[in-house]
Amino acid sequence: MSEIIKTQLGRVVGTDGAEGPVFDPVIYTAVTEASNVFVCNIDSKSNANFSFTVSNTTSKIITFSNVPTGRCEVFLEITMSEDAAISFQLNSGASLKWSGYMPGLSSGNIYRFMFFTKNSGTKWDGYPSTGVAV
Repeated sequence: MSEIIKTQLGRVVGTDGAEGPVFDPVIYTAVTEASNVFVCNIDSKSNANFSFTVSNTTSKIITFSNVPTGRCEVFLEITMSEDAAISFQLNSGASLKWSGYMPGLSSGNIYRFMFFTKNSGTKWDGYPSTGVAV
């Protein structure tokens, strides 16, 4: 690829026309806590990204609303400013199966999770990543 590049429609294109992949940064929608619950409104989209900060030690619940019909993937970023118990009640009556384990969350770290459903949110698969120091 040529040395001089420009971004065009999510691609990197060299001045000679050669193309290569570009890293698209993930944009997260901030979620505000209400009565110790973080409601992630998927808005009937097939994918969504959310972030929030746990800023006190009261137990928290994470839930999804407006899950679309069919498949959906959700990426979640949690910044733990304080230690608090977190429970995932993704949507009414849904089951959650973790791939591996649900990590313990501790203050001073950022955690990322991926959730996938292929049946309108009846069953979710959850994939945690390890915490990264803030």
